[in-house]
Amino acid sequence: MTKSKFVSMTNLQKKAFFSSELKRALDRHGITAATLAQQLLLNPQHVCRWAAGIAMPTLEAIELIAEHLHDDALSKAGTYVYSRECRNCGEIYTKNSFIGRDSYLCSRRCRKQNQFFSKIKT
Repeated sequence: MTKSKFVSMTNLQKKAFFSSELKRALDRHGITAATLAQQLLLNPQHVCRWAAGIAMPTLEAIELIAEHLHDDALSKAGTYVYSRECRNCGEIYTKNSFIGRDSYLCSRRCRKQNQFFSKIKT
């Protein structure tokens, strides 16, 4: 799947996709979510929620897990689920927050342009 296909996915679909990738990575390495949490000193409940598709880890947590497991597929999956399309310029970019303020704009320049145009409209 290409990065642009992930842009149109809902948050639930992204959680489900990452959950399946995390489960595959754990199966490939023969460990459980609780074992992974213990090895990386993470909260076991968080890791289990990520594996169940209930919650999403931060991009930093995904990179930590992928690096620990030496799993490039998991790292790519994390990058894909955090991909967005800028509403100002249309560029596909990766943002670390799953939801949040200004999460639909790719850069400071686009935020400034957006603020400028919103002032003109009012």
